[in-house]
Amino acid sequence: MSVGDHHRPKASGRSLYDLELALKDKAVRQALARPIHIDRTWDIPYLAGYSKDGRTIYIDRHLPSMMEVGSRKINPTPFLLIHERTEKALIDGVRYEYAFAHELATGAEERAVRRKGIQPAAYEKALHPFIKDDEAEPLLRVPADLDLAPYEGEEALLKRMKRAQQHPDRPGKVTKASVHYSQGMPSRHCGICLHFVKPHSCTVVLGSVSPSMWCERFKRDGR
Repeated sequence: MSVGDHHRPKASGRSLYDLELALKDKAVRQALARPIHIDRTWDIPYLAGYSKDGRTIYIDRHLPSMMEVGSRKINPTPFLLIHERTEKALIDGVRYEYAFAHELATGAEERAVRRKGIQPAAYEKALHPFIKDDEAEPLLRVPADLDLAPYEGEEALLKRMKRAQQHPDRPGKVTKASVHYSQGMPSRHCGICLHFVKPHSCTVVLGSVSPSMWCERFKRDGR
């Protein structure tokens, strides 16, 4: 959940100090180093989120790739990635509670924004129109593997999100025939592919897939 979440603690000088300490932890560094896939084809409340395994970062499909912040045009994606990857790494690596991990991740995001010469207040103002957090904002499709822990306590929103998770496969996926889906090999099969989602799904191929099969979109999971 990005800096656009106004229901959580904001960053402080103390949080940046704690962040630097946490980033020295080996498990946190390993979590930050894992390869990720960026998916911009879903409705994501508060602009961005991550899959349960941390391998996919979801960015809301309506957020533009370039936006005006004051007199400048910027790409918000790098800042959102810093937030989501840091937050998930802190939760997975050192088992921080979500609220604290979110505060530290907000500090990392705001620091990156300032380093680009942008005021965080102006950055948040530019993001705010795109935030989906109430009944007025439609949620048509939400990824089935989106980590819902950041939304705990917002029962009405969670209910809408879970309902949207029942939507069929996302647009943009390819057919099995188009990528020559076929029997895999010991060194190349769906079960060890970055795009595979247990037990029988894929982030890029339509329909159910088997761990023993293979296709041309294969990319070995770096774990």
